Amino acid sequence: MVLKRGIPIFTSTVGVGGNAISRVLQEKAHLSEEEAVIFKDEQGLFAEKEPKSPEVEAVIGSASALADEVAKHYQYWDTRRNERGERMTPVERIILVGGSSNLKGLDDYLAGRVQTDVYRGNVWRNVCEFDEYIPPIDFHTSLQYATAIGLALRGI
Repeated sequence: MVLKRGIPIFTSTVGVGGNAISRVLQEKAHLSEEEAVIFKDEQGLFAEKEPKSPEVEAVIGSASALADEVAKHYQYWDTRRNERGERMTPVERIILVGGSSNLKGLDDYLAGRVQTDVYRGNVWRNVCEFDEYIPPIDFHTSLQYATAIGLALRGI
């Protein structure tokens, strides 16, 4: 999603995500679903395995495909010009949400590909102030609920 002054001006989905990485880890590395999630979150792109191991190839291949999609959209929006040839508002940063954004090293990997700041978003930002209320869910798990939280906010 691309926002301008907090308003979405573009949205897109990509066919590469955490489920695809998990599926490849399960098929090629023979990991259970739970083991695949643990591998992604605890080792991810920093896995201490042989470069040609099924785990590393699964994670790097999928992360590379995701980075290609992000880079394509980033490049388009960051280099846009108006009818006078003036540069339009550049992309300031990339915010990752969703359970797959917990892939260890994904933020650094994407930042290196697009040369901008990349970080995991705070899904509670428009829901509550942590001084007043702390939701009973840890940060990494909360990223899985970004869509549900956003949809719930529409009703407010």
